[in-house]
Order: sequence, then C-alpha cells, then structure tokens
Amino acid sequence: MFDRVSCFCCPLQRLSELRKLRAHFPELWGRMLKMDAKMPGHNRGFRDYATVHDLERRFAGEDRQEEKQLKLFA
Repeated sequence: MFDRVSCFCCPLQRLSELRKLRAHFPELWGRMLKMDAKMPGHNRGFRDYATVHDLERRFAGEDRQEEKQLKLFA
C-alpha cells in the first residue's frame, strides 16, 4: 500500500502517503493529531504544511470536493 517504509509520523513522507495513512489507518492519524496538538511549536512541517491539523483541513476539503464530483456523475 505504501511506497516506502518509515515511522507513521515521519514528516518526510509524501502527501500521497499521508493521505493513505489517514484513509486506511485512522487510529494512527488520530495519534498524529494528538501529538501535533501537544507540541505545535516543535513541528518542523509536512511538505509545505505547518501542522498535521493543516493537513487534516486540506484532506477533508479534498474529500468534500471528491464527493461533490461523484454526485455529479451519479
């Protein structure tokens, strides 16, 4: 499923890997959100995003867009 093997919370992962993690392993994604909330000033960022919460907002928005598109073609 993943292109590389690393720690689930590695900030060097590609966004596509983080999307897969969120979709298929929500418990690990939840742990990342909790860790991020505890130490926001220590997060070095995930590929141009400052926090896991920023990525959560992006991915949730992408999910909504995909749902809208699917409804158009249904």
